Amino acid sequence: MALIEIEGVCKYFMGRVAIDNCTFGIEAGKIYGIIGPNGAGKTTLLNCITGFLNPDQGSIRFKGKNIEGLLPHQTCGLGIARTFQKGRPLPGMTVLENVMVGAFRNSRHARDAREKAKGILRFTSLYDVRHTLAVNLNTGGRKKMELARCLATDPEVLLLDEMVAGINLKDMEEIVKLLKAINSQGITLVAVEHVMDFIMSVSDVVIVLNKGELICKGAPREVIEDPNVIEAYLGKPYVKNQ
Repeated sequence: MALIEIEGVCKYFMGRVAIDNCTFGIEAGKIYGIIGPNGAGKTTLLNCITGFLNPDQGSIRFKGKNIEGLLPHQTCGLGIARTFQKGRPLPGMTVLENVMVGAFRNSRHARDAREKAKGILRFTSLYDVRHTLAVNLNTGGRKKMELARCLATDPEVLLLDEMVAGINLKDMEEIVKLLKAINSQGITLVAVEHVMDFIMSVSDVVIVLNKGELICKGAPREVIEDPNVIEAYLGKPYVKNQ
């Protein structure tokens, strides 16, 4: 049984199909990349998994239990955490305080949450800026801080929405190393992304969506050579350059 099972999921917005009968499984311990053109339904799918949206049809199961219809704080309580396309630091709070918010999922006392947050900030190389207001971090720093806040909730699954969008190459390389280190601890990762160098370097499995439909799933090299993926998303010049 897959850790997350998505079966026949459909989502519509004012008659427009955002996700069309999507079915696949996510196995524990792996890193999944989700790619596809703008409007393919990638973020909508993450929103359905995490409770920000309810699917109109189909089912979503986590460890065998249906979770569609749960609210975001409830899915987080089960062990599913997520980041967003744009970093969302809590205003007026330091980096440490932002990460403490995540730690309060399982920590009843501020002292315990603070110590837990400090450990995660050391792990994510953000400890030296722990007293900086989170809104003053650059884009790469905000992305790492949001990731740290998610880790503080003790997730089994991390859903990452365009984690490396808008950051420089050095920051991307650091995040790739960090994600691999997180995965080595047994945390399953699902990354929606347009940056193919990132997807190719971290993914065990790549899922391709187009117009809400699943058109391909497989190992990264297999996926980028699939004719349907080339036509719908990558284009022949990308494949030739690989």
